[in-house]
Order: sequence, then C-alpha cells, then structure tokens
Amino acid sequence: MRSLLRFIIKHLFPILFVVYALFSLFLIHQYNNYHRSYFVNLVHTTQGVISERLANIDNYLSLKQENERLIQENLQYRNQLKKNWNKQDFEQITINDTIYEQRYKYIEAGVINNSIDKNHNYITLDKGERHGIKPDMAVISEKGIVGITKTTSGNYSTVISLLNLNFRVSGKFKKNEYFGPVTWNGRNPDIMLLNEILHHVPVQKGDTIVTSGFSNIFPAGIMIGVVDKYEIKGNFYKIEIDISANLRNISQVYVVENLYKNEIEQLQQESGNE
Repeated sequence: MRSLLRFIIKHLFPILFVVYALFSLFLIHQYNNYHRSYFVNLVHTTQGVISERLANIDNYLSLKQENERLIQENLQYRNQLKKNWNKQDFEQITINDTIYEQRYKYIEAGVINNSIDKNHNYITLDKGERHGIKPDMAVISEKGIVGITKTTSGNYSTVISLLNLNFRVSGKFKKNEYFGPVTWNGRNPDIMLLNEILHHVPVQKGDTIVTSGFSNIFPAGIMIGVVDKYEIKGNFYKIEIDISANLRNISQVYVVENLYKNEIEQLQQESGNE
C-alpha cells in the first residue's frame, strides 16, 4: 500500500497537477473577459517576439551569405585589376599587339587566431599550402596591409603581423613619392613609424602613406595609414602613422602572391654575386 502511494505521489500527482492547472486556465479564459483578453494579448505578444527572433535569425544568415558573396566578388575583382598584371609588347611585322600577363594573385583567407598585446605578434590563417600560400607573401585587408606570411602547413599558415618588432615595409607618401621604411615601436597597436624622411620634405597631418612597391612582396599603392603626428629630429622627421587596418577586429584577409618574385630574386642574387 505504501509503495502504491509513493508511486502515485511521484508519477501521477505531477500529471494531475498539470491537468488541473491547464483546466483552471481554460475556465478562466472561457468565463472571465479580463483574463481572456489578457491571455489573448499574451499569446499574440509571444507570437510576435518569436516571429521577430526568427526574422532576425533569417536576416543574419542572409547577411552572412551576402558577405561571403561580396568577398568572392572582390577577390575576383582584385585578380582582374590591370595593376596586378604586367603589360607585354609583342611586335609581329608591322602590327603591335599588347597583352597583359598577371603579376599578382590574391587568395582569400580567414583569421582564426590573432594577437596584438605582445612585442612579436602573429596571426593564424585557415588556408595553407593546399591553397597556394607560401612563406614571404603579403597579407592585406580591405583597409590596408596586415603582415607577411611566415610558416605554412597543408591547411594553415602563420603571419608576421605588422604589430611585430621584426616587421618592416617600404612606405611612401602618396602625394609626392618620398619613401622610407615603416616599422612598429612595440607600444601602441594603432600606430606605426615612417622613418628616414628628410626634414625638407613637406609633411602634413592626414597625408596618406602607401606601400612603395620597392619589394618583391607588397604591390605598390596598398594603404598603410595616414600621418597622425610628426616632428623634426635632427635631419629627419619622426612621423607617426595611424594604421588603416584595424587589427583589433579582423576576420578576413587576402594573401598576395607575386608571380614574378622568384625571377626577380634570382636576377638580384646573380647581380649581387658578380
């Protein structure tokens, strides 16, 4: 008898309680206009909230798909830009036929790890050798330079971030072509330094600094940043650049391959050995 009672209390009582509660709500809904109106409004409100949440989820998924589509379109556009191709002239009898040969190839990649609070910061990408990525390739974002690839595996690669004391790139003023090395001082993740600019060069706050192209890694004209502060130190300026690429929040990048890199390096090596 006691076992039967325990069984009823444990299993049947909760069910009876739920049935009783639902029946009570039914009676209130049927015979009380105020409560009936309250519950109807509650149901409609709940339906509205759920519909809004579902719509937000659908919009998020749609935006994610649209963003991926735009990334692929931009990747195709970058690979087709004329500045990424070398012009080749061929003369056949009296006919000059000019064609273009691709110089830079762009590979889209996602950022899966990133640091900005060390002296030697690195970024990890979700693409590697299987996707055409090799060491010493430029890495850029939509807003500007990001770093240079260092090591690769089949599916992943690491990048020397521009926020790394070992990072160095040749930069120039977009307005007048004066150039110098751009480095990071290891302190502010938003600021880099443009060095070796003589004091007679006209400098203004807001001047645009881009890559000079004087390397086999970065194409010319890629955004580095804008002049934030400057002062004369002896014969040279001390110039601080506000970095264009936001490395605090970066998820997509482009890895740039110079298809002429090996040929140029071999030629430079041969010239140096003579």
